[in-house]
Amino acid sequence: MTATCDGAGHCLKKNGQTCTSPGQCLSNRCVDGYCCNSDCTASCDKCNVTNSLGTCVTAPAGADPSPACGGYACNGSTINCPPTGCTNSGMCATDFVCIGGSCVACRTNGMPCGNDNQCCSMSCTSFACD
Repeated sequence: MTATCDGAGHCLKKNGQTCTSPGQCLSNRCVDGYCCNSDCTASCDKCNVTNSLGTCVTAPAGADPSPACGGYACNGSTINCPPTGCTNSGMCATDFVCIGGSCVACRTNGMPCGNDNQCCSMSCTSFACD
């Protein structure tokens, strides 16, 4: 059963069911598109993690934090922003790349570049991202 209903025909969704607003949920919490057991207010806790839908858990490594963590992706072991520093772009949030040990905004098509790793597309041709 995906909802709990009262005798008057008012039905609310249980945790783990999709939602668009808190009022649809028995918990009165709609987080990351799912009725959730808590508000998930830290940067790297999510309610839409596979096999844990409806329960606020630590986001997997590589997930984009919300709110943002200065270009760094969630590390899978803490709900707070991970420590700064990176060894590869997988440690960076979407649209960021690891350059010189820091996550920096990647460059979009047409922007100047010195190598593929600077570009969001991971392709630098004739000193321009493409």
